Parts: sequence; C-alpha cells; structure tokens
Amino acid sequence: MKIMIANYRGIVIAGLLFFSLNASGQSWQVFDMNNSSLPSDRVNAITHDIYNNIWVGTDWGLAKYDGMDWEIFQIGNSQIVDNDIRALAFDHLGRLFIGTAQSGLIIKDGSNWTVLDPGNSPLPDYQVRCLTIEPNGVAWIGTVEGLAWYDGIEWRIYNDQDISYNGLELPSNNIATIEIRNDGLKCIGTLNGGFTYLTDSTVTVFNTFDNNLPDNTALGVTIDQNGDRWAACPAGALLRHGGPHDAGVWLQYSTISSGIPTNSLSDIVIDNNDTKIIATQLAGIAMFSGLSNWVVFDEMNSDLPDNYVLTLHLDSTQSLWAGTETGGLAKYDHINGMIETNELNIWAYPTVADQFLIIEAPSLKGNATYVILDELGRVVQKGSLTSPISTLNVNALGSGSYFVRVWDKESVGILRFQRQKQ
Repeated sequence: MKIMIANYRGIVIAGLLFFSLNASGQSWQVFDMNNSSLPSDRVNAITHDIYNNIWVGTDWGLAKYDGMDWEIFQIGNSQIVDNDIRALAFDHLGRLFIGTAQSGLIIKDGSNWTVLDPGNSPLPDYQVRCLTIEPNGVAWIGTVEGLAWYDGIEWRIYNDQDISYNGLELPSNNIATIEIRNDGLKCIGTLNGGFTYLTDSTVTVFNTFDNNLPDNTALGVTIDQNGDRWAACPAGALLRHGGPHDAGVWLQYSTISSGIPTNSLSDIVIDNNDTKIIATQLAGIAMFSGLSNWVVFDEMNSDLPDNYVLTLHLDSTQSLWAGTETGGLAKYDHINGMIETNELNIWAYPTVADQFLIIEAPSLKGNATYVILDELGRVVQKGSLTSPISTLNVNALGSGSYFVRVWDKESVGILRFQRQKQ
C-alpha cells in the first residue's frame, strides 16, 4: 500500500479585511422550463464545445444551446440511456463524455452513442459523479465506488482496497470532484474521505483527524495560476492549499474571516483575471479578487433565480454559467462583470477588415490571450498576442460584425470590428 497521511497538522484562518461590492443593477440571463426548452430546472452539469455551444446536464435530459436554439436529448428522442445527467466533459477529439446517475458513462461521438457500465467494462459503478479529461484524451471518471482512468482501451481502477491500481489506495471510494494540475498532480475531493492528492507513486491525504481540516468533503476543486489548490466544502467553507502538495499551508475563508456569505459551498471556478467564483448552498454566488474585494449575488440583489447553486462553468468567452437546484440555468456576462479589473487600452484597424486585422495594445504586460466572438457570443477564433502590435489573419471569418477580446494577467479590453470579404 502506498498511502501517506500528510503530517502537517494545522490550518490557518485567513484573517482578512474585506468589503462587499454592491451587486445591484447587474443583469443575469435566466433559462428555465417556462422561457426555454430546458428539460428541467435542476441543472447538475455544464460544459461547452469548441464552438462555445453550451451543453447542460439536468435531472431530466441533456440540452445543447447555441445562443439561439435548443436541442434536447432524452430517452425516447435519442440514444441516451439515462435522463439524469451528473457530469459532462469534452475530450480532445470533440467527443462528449456524459456521466449519469444510474447508467454509467456515455460517450457521444457525433451521432454515435457508446455506453460503458459495470456490465460491459471495468467501470466501478453505474453512478458517475464527476469527469475530467486530460489534453491527451485520458479520462478520469469519479464514481461512488472508486476512480477510473480510461484512455479508450485500457482501464485503471483506484479504490480503497489493496487491489487498487499500483497499490495506490484512496481514503474513500465516493469521488466528488477531480482536477489535474499542469504537472500531472491529481487533486481529488471525496465525500467524507478527506482531500486527496494522487501521483504515479503516492497518495497523500489531508483530513480532519490528522490535519485539523474543517471538512472531510470537497464538492468542488480548482487550481489557480500559481498552482495553489482551492476546495469548496459543504460545511468547512473555502480552503486554499499552497506550497508542496504533501505539506504546504492551508488557509480557510469562512464567514468569520472573509466576505463569504456562508460556509456551505458546492463548487468553485477561477477566471482568467484570478477572480474566485464560488457556488454556495442557499446564499447565491460569491466572488472575490485580491485579498478583500468580495461581492455576493443572490435572489435579493440580482436576477440570480435560485440561491442554491449546484455547479459553475466559465465558457471560452469567460461568461459565467450557473446551474441551480430549482431555478434553471443562469448566465452572467463576465466580460462586463462587476469584479473590477484594469482596462486594457486596445485599438484595431482597419475598422472594416479584409484578410488581416491589426491589434495595438500599448500597455500589454507580457503575453496576452485573445478571442474573436460573433454577434451571438460564440468563439470563432482564438490565440495569443506576444507583442503590443500584432497582426491577426481573419480571412476564415465570414462577412459581418465581430468582437475581439484581449486580456493579460492584469487587464482586459474589448472592441467591435467589421469583416468584409472582398
């Protein structure tokens, strides 16, 4: 058995001065069963494809939204075998992996649907709680009876038994969430088993008994630009783990030490400006940047339809999508969001482009990322800018109106341009 209980015993309460920014006047776009084709108002999972189409997993079917129209996949009108969708992820080939509540894993490859379950594969259980897919296409599948690694041919199963792959025993079989750092470190949130790190040769566990963590469950995990790990806990608030994964320092952001509105959390994502966005249970959505800039969106001060938020997702334009327990799907345009960021001054010319568009960003600090969006908000081109003056080839775009959004680590800028084929 290769398991290590981390010997770091303390957790630091993040003592922060904080203030909450006013969230009033912010608009949310809400999709529910009354105003759209969404098949259920309970949204469990959200992802997007390379065209920035939004895919939504509900407890009564799978939905695809392209910015205008909905396409619904349910038992009876498609080859899907379970209407209760719990997890979604796309691989590098554009295949959609679908985790279900009772029927295992479904892989949708265009019009082809493949079902993998304990009856026809080594998948540990029929209930798939979470999915993460590496850039090389390897899928990590979290179930209620263990974690599966699947490369399309071979399977590796990790669980709490001595038969676990390579002797790497997990502290719990009930896998709630998994994220993978760029260096390959697997960061796993379990139900009641502690926070777990998995490498090729070790399992490292932090828990309440050995390390004084405030919660043994993490429902959401993400990784920031520095490689620090963040965990959203249903009772222990928000945890941050910096430094080496087998030691380091834990920080807790709670109602006592920060502007977070509740200690009961369900998910967390981090945007390109390093803003932490946190889904809470019964208190809406909390965001903070830096050390002290907190804002809370709830039913009272915004158009968020439900204070119980199950899942969060940032699409390729950095728009925020929130899945709620009873209020459906909500979208918040993070481009015009209220978390304050520096304005990046950018210019683009010619205003009516033929083959090339020139971008000038004099205040650019280092490399920047750009995306070009069509009028429906879909990403049609993206890439990197490495100098204050860059030339983009837009010859593949059709005639029409577009937005270009540019951001670096500190600033963001957006403007409109026209594309006219000669």
